[in-house]
Amino acid sequence: MPFSPSARLARGLSLLVGILSGPSLLAATIAHYRFETGPNNAAVSSIVDSGPNGLHGTVAGSLTYGSSAGGGTGLYSLNAVGDSNFGRVANSTLLNPTGDFTVEAFFKGDLPYNGFGTENGHAMIAVKRWTSTPMGYMSTWELAVNLSTGRPVAGISFGGGTGQTLSGLASVLDGAWHHIALVYDKDTSGNIDAMSLYLDGVLQAQSSYAMPTLATGNQNLYIGAGNFFGESPGSSFRSNFDGWIDELRISDAALSAAQFL
Repeated sequence: MPFSPSARLARGLSLLVGILSGPSLLAATIAHYRFETGPNNAAVSSIVDSGPNGLHGTVAGSLTYGSSAGGGTGLYSLNAVGDSNFGRVANSTLLNPTGDFTVEAFFKGDLPYNGFGTENGHAMIAVKRWTSTPMGYMSTWELAVNLSTGRPVAGISFGGGTGQTLSGLASVLDGAWHHIALVYDKDTSGNIDAMSLYLDGVLQAQSSYAMPTLATGNQNLYIGAGNFFGESPGSSFRSNFDGWIDELRISDAALSAAQFL
C-alpha cells in the first residue's frame, strides 16, 4: 500500500533525525583527491580537490593518469611511478588537525617495486609535513609503506622528534589494490586518545593513551612522496612511492570502517 502524504512526511522526518543524530553529520570532507581527469597515460597538470574547500595542488616532475582505479569507483588513478615525481598541496590550517580526523586512500605498488628515497625506509603515499628540520617524526600525519617489510604504515608526530607509528600485519607490495586508513580519535574515553591503522577495512594496529598535541606547521601536503629539501632530484629524504594512488580523502572525524570509501 502506498504511503499517505502524512506518512511519507513522518518517514522523511524520521530518516532526517537518524542522519542528524548519527556519525555521518560529524564527518565532513576536508579534501578529496579522486584523480579522475584522465585519460589513460595523459599528463597530470594539477592536483584537483573535489571536496568543498578547493584545496587544489600542483605537480612536481611528471605524473600521469592510470587506467586502473582503486575501490571500484571512477576510471583513473594517479600513476606515481618514478623518482622525484609527486603532487603537492600548499599548507592550509584545514590540513593540520586539532581533533578527530581520518586519512584514507587506495594504493597499488608497482611490480617489480622500485625503492626510491631514503627516509626511514618509508615510501610515502600521502604525508602532511609539519617541519623541514631533519629529525624523527617530521610529519603531522602520514600514510606509507615500509620498504623493509612491505607492510603499510601510519604515523603521527608530537614534535621534537617524538610521535607514534603503527604497522600493518602483512606485505602490501603484491601488485593488488589496497585501502589504507589512519583514524585518530581524540578524547575517545576521557583524556585517552586512540590512533588506528586499517588495511582493506580491517584493523591492523591501534594505540590508545593520553597523547600529546599533534605537531602542526606550514609545510606542504605531499602525494606520492615525502620530499621537502628543496624538492629537487638531489634532495635528501626523498621517499617516493612507486605505484598508483587513488581516492585520497581527508575527513574531520574518526570514521568507522563502514564509513570508509
